[in-house]
Amino acid sequence: MAEPHLVEKKTTFSSFSHLLDARILRSLADMGFARPTLVQAKAIPLALENRDILARARTGSGKTAAYCLPVAQKILSAKSVGAFYVQKYLDVRLKKRFFHRFVKTLDLEDENRQATRALILVPTRELSEQVSAYLKRLLIYCDTDVSISNVASGTTTHLQRSIHSTS
Repeated sequence: MAEPHLVEKKTTFSSFSHLLDARILRSLADMGFARPTLVQAKAIPLALENRDILARARTGSGKTAAYCLPVAQKILSAKSVGAFYVQKYLDVRLKKRFFHRFVKTLDLEDENRQATRALILVPTRELSEQVSAYLKRLLIYCDTDVSISNVASGTTTHLQRSIHSTS
């Protein structure tokens, strides 16, 4: 939980219901988050408008959620738009038999489901574990639509040090 003076008093996460998927809002409520912090209230709407954001805020101010929420929402939106077009295309296929072989070879549904949609880079293994754990909690109701993988979790500290020293 964020410190009280870092919370936006006039805004609630439910006021983002036109921007955020209901499953995300539900998981935020489950995690005990009713109000965004100041950085979240400013950054989330801008990020969802595809605006670039450079934010600087102290530890515990909610920066992780400020970028994870828009990333998660964009993934869910892309998947639902993709699923909509797949369904539309399959409807056309049912109406016009000659598309049958074409759709079968494209296998659009698999292509829509199997894609890397976001990569979050953070400077330390500890932070990657924090971000990964947060995303898993945030997307608990979307587990059939989104999977999360922390590639740093399998990296040894020795290997991580040698990567940092060569960069």
